[in-house]
Amino acid sequence: RAEYAGVFTDPALNEVSGLAASHVHPGIYWAQNDGDNGSKLIAIRSDGTPVATFLVEGAENADWEDMDSFELDGKHYLLVADTGDNGGIRKTLNLIVFEEPARLKDGDSIRPAWTIPFRWPDGARDCEATAVDAAAGEVLLISKKRVPPELFRVPLRASEGLKSAERVTTLSGISQ
Repeated sequence: RAEYAGVFTDPALNEVSGLAASHVHPGIYWAQNDGDNGSKLIAIRSDGTPVATFLVEGAENADWEDMDSFELDGKHYLLVADTGDNGGIRKTLNLIVFEEPARLKDGDSIRPAWTIPFRWPDGARDCEATAVDAAAGEVLLISKKRVPPELFRVPLRASEGLKSAERVTTLSGISQ
């Protein structure tokens, strides 16, 4: 059951579109803003208070939509989904994976551990929801604006080349 926890009052958190619980820092969540708000990851407390902002180097915020945290091979990671495409024009999208920082120092920079470039199998679409299934080694993506919405997957681990998202199923019963 959802309950009110806090509010974002800091102007740096003006369009949060992804939020993930830290696996390294108890009581900390990671937030990222939607596109056109710079490439940064912001550590916050559960009430929305910023703790530290990390500047992202090596990845551009074209249209970041979601964020996930997960553990793989004994390390903790954050995944940022650069999957927004309201105009339906992007040919390539990216899932950007960062190793979760061990310390929370404002102004530090962070670089991707790996990036997963992918495309949709049948043309552009918008995606604003992702989930990582580390045990299965995949990232799940839910399309937006299609009726019914569709569930796709791409491999989680780094590999060479552009991947094609694989359609898993439709999600009937979910209203538009």
